[in-house]
Amino acid sequence: MSHHDVQQYQCLNSITKKKVTAYDPNSILIFGACTGNGFEHLGSANEIYAVDINNNYLQVCKKRYHYLGSKLKCICADVDKDIIPISQHSIELVICHLFLEYVNWEKLLPKVRDMLSTPGIFNVVLQKEDKKNSFVSDTQINSLKLLSQFAHIVEAKQIADSGCFELLSSDLYSMPNGKILESLDFCSKRTQIRR
Repeated sequence: MSHHDVQQYQCLNSITKKKVTAYDPNSILIFGACTGNGFEHLGSANEIYAVDINNNYLQVCKKRYHYLGSKLKCICADVDKDIIPISQHSIELVICHLFLEYVNWEKLLPKVRDMLSTPGIFNVVLQKEDKKNSFVSDTQINSLKLLSQFAHIVEAKQIADSGCFELLSSDLYSMPNGKILESLDFCSKRTQIRR
């Protein structure tokens, strides 16, 4: 994702920094944490939960951000099948970047809503549908092409219509290869943050 023709890695890092700066959360949950893109911005939080299906990625994340110590809790889980061991209403910021497209998002959203504190923010980054580009960016890494076999488009309206969240704001980001990413901030329907 950091390929010079793609630059999604850099964009997502910047969005993570922006959200942590704006909301200054005490507790953060990152779905699809991978090896920890943007985790250098999370140090002010007291609890950081990194969730990923790949334990090897999480081990790299732990090593890269060893200085976060016991604040960083890595959870290897398949969100479509496993129970995520996080207390209800305990997370102030949930980050979900280019992740919902690869999981059963309809089942995940109520779980996220229940994890969010009052108030709490659910930051989602979605890839806008693009007829010109393939869903998975074209690079020289052939193994990534397999991802497009099970990826699906998720739209902001679908999340808003789920009954779990209210949309607070959205921003669009243009990538060098022509793709558009949309960053959306939601609050829980039970929270109703005042604007």
